[in-house]
Amino acid sequence: MNRFFRHRNLYKYCAILLFLWCLGVLHAQQRQQARQPTRANLEEQSQRLQRQIQTNNRMLEEASRNRRTNVQQLTIINSQINQREELILTITNEISAVDSDIQTIENEITTLEGNIQDLIDEYTRLIVATHRHRNPSQRFLFIVASESFHQAYRRIIFFRQYSEHRKRQVELIRERQSELSELRSELEQEKNTKAELLSREQAERRNLDTERARRNRTISDLQRRERELRAENQRHEAERRRLSQQIERIIQQEIEAAARRAAEEAARRGQVADVAQLTPEEQQLANEFVSNRGRLPWPTERGLITERFGTHDHPVIRGIRVNNDGITITTPQNEPVRAVFNGTVVAIQPFGNTSVVIIVHGNYRTVYTNLASVSVRIGQAVTTRQTIGVVHRHDGRDFVGFQLWRDLQKLDPEQWLARR
Repeated sequence: MNRFFRHRNLYKYCAILLFLWCLGVLHAQQRQQARQPTRANLEEQSQRLQRQIQTNNRMLEEASRNRRTNVQQLTIINSQINQREELILTITNEISAVDSDIQTIENEITTLEGNIQDLIDEYTRLIVATHRHRNPSQRFLFIVASESFHQAYRRIIFFRQYSEHRKRQVELIRERQSELSELRSELEQEKNTKAELLSREQAERRNLDTERARRNRTISDLQRRERELRAENQRHEAERRRLSQQIERIIQQEIEAAARRAAEEAARRGQVADVAQLTPEEQQLANEFVSNRGRLPWPTERGLITERFGTHDHPVIRGIRVNNDGITITTPQNEPVRAVFNGTVVAIQPFGNTSVVIIVHGNYRTVYTNLASVSVRIGQAVTTRQTIGVVHRHDGRDFVGFQLWRDLQKLDPEQWLARR
């Protein structure tokens, strides 16, 4: 009888041990799932930066064909350096994340090895206990010695469960050993990943040193040409003022024409027109445009902002301030220009040997300048990301000017575009 109770207590102990082990495995899986988003985000950010760096390299190669170094090249190099530094930081964070994962896996391996040893020890005790009842006649006598039929039935069930539990112990040991093998394989993969990341980090640091040296050479070259750059800047600023006046005049005329159309429509219906009032369709479009602030697609698929909105210092020449009614996006050659939102083309205006396209979105207007060719017409409805033209090469550089107006108020377009 004492042996029976010892075996029953041993069975309860095994059940508790198995329950605790399952909790440990579940907790490890939860840790694994919790760390995956961080790694995924870092890898996605790293890929995004590498794509932008490749685009920058292409633009720098195209710019280097120009015999003269220009300010745009310096801006691209500065952007390249910033993105390279961000990429190195991202790789460093990836290495830290991999280190954390390696430590977690090593802890899980240690825990699993302990669990396997506990299961083996328990299985050994089961074998010893089974050995005591290896003779069928002893098991039979133990059962018939029961004080009641109910007790005899419980002893029969005990022996059956005891045998099944021993088989299950063997299966558990094999399963845990298989999991241990998988964890060790995963650990080896993580160590290889870390080695690759360390190699990439070293390569990116060498590239960063090369780009910093190139920036210093570019600055020195530009500073030697200060007089020439001042004359070039004066010419560009004069062009910008003429372009700004032309765009403002076009928008003013377009607003006045819309007001006249509203007045004529109201007169036809015998109503008093409110020229400041948008039609329901225009108001809905304006509301949709505003709701996408910070999420609008870029007017080009590739490129980087090389000059921001507003008045700011010249990147090389001291004491000179430059003004931009929008942003300047430098791109690879022959880059398509796209509408950033649904709207209607209200103006296509020549400016020198380039074209300007204006698209209305309710009481908002997007302006696309320095287009070599235009693929839309006035009055045409366009959709988000629809191609409207191609970037023009000007003074050895390819760029598009992008402006955003609310009625006659100039806004910073960068605040409305999605982050790259």
